Amino acid sequence: MNEKNQKIGRAVLVACILLLFAVCFKVMNNRFDRLSRYPYEDPAKRALIDEYLNDEEIEYIIEYAIAPNYFIDYIEVPGFNIYHVEEYRWLKGERDYLSYEEVVSFIELCYSREGGIEEAHDLLYRGYSVDTARDWFTNGDRYISNSVLVADPTAYDAEVNETEGVLTYEPYDLTAVGDLWLRKDAASAYNKLKTALEADLDIEIVPVRAYVSYEELEAAYASGSKEIPGHSDHQLGLSIDLCPEGEAPEEKLAQWLVRNAGKYGFRVDKGHLRYTGEVRP
Repeated sequence: MNEKNQKIGRAVLVACILLLFAVCFKVMNNRFDRLSRYPYEDPAKRALIDEYLNDEEIEYIIEYAIAPNYFIDYIEVPGFNIYHVEEYRWLKGERDYLSYEEVVSFIELCYSREGGIEEAHDLLYRGYSVDTARDWFTNGDRYISNSVLVADPTAYDAEVNETEGVLTYEPYDLTAVGDLWLRKDAASAYNKLKTALEADLDIEIVPVRAYVSYEELEAAYASGSKEIPGHSDHQLGLSIDLCPEGEAPEEKLAQWLVRNAGKYGFRVDKGHLRYTGEVRP
């Protein structure tokens, strides 16, 4: 009986030792291999994860089964935050030309201000570039402190004034009109207007001013121009100034435009033609 008890005791002891060993092994393994429960086997990516993420962040990617390919392109970028990866991927999808560094930098800037992420989504949806949004977040309007951004700078009925501007906005569809630039639809309508005008009046007209960039407006403003950068109608790429060639009277040109500009989607506005897209008989 004693021998039997001894055998049982030895078996129990061995089992306890094996169990203790297993527990110790697991603890040691988890301690020295933080990614022991991470099911992705790529050694190079695991090495980057182990180098750049702390224990809490590793627990996060394990708990939510976040694959390395979901964030590995960003992990070495200064300022990278594993908890903001969804926003990195959103921005890269919206603006694929941005580098990973630019993506991380902009998203982290957004997170540094209250409501910044929501505002960034809104601005990019409305047609503003990442550069313009970054400038808005960082500097606001340098010339009019209480200015707000125009709701949709891409709309043909967009208006700029002393309290609403477009900051450094640049239209995405600028098209050449001679040596000048207009937005695509405005350029096409202008060419039709020009053909009809020159045929009716038997004169040649020359466009003298169309799209003007924010940088050009800044340079002119520094030299005494009264046009405030970010608040000029010409920055929208929808306005064009005309001049008759030679001795043709400007009054004759002006009268024709008042009668006919609407047929081509323009209105006569503040001394120039402004494309609205609204064709009127």
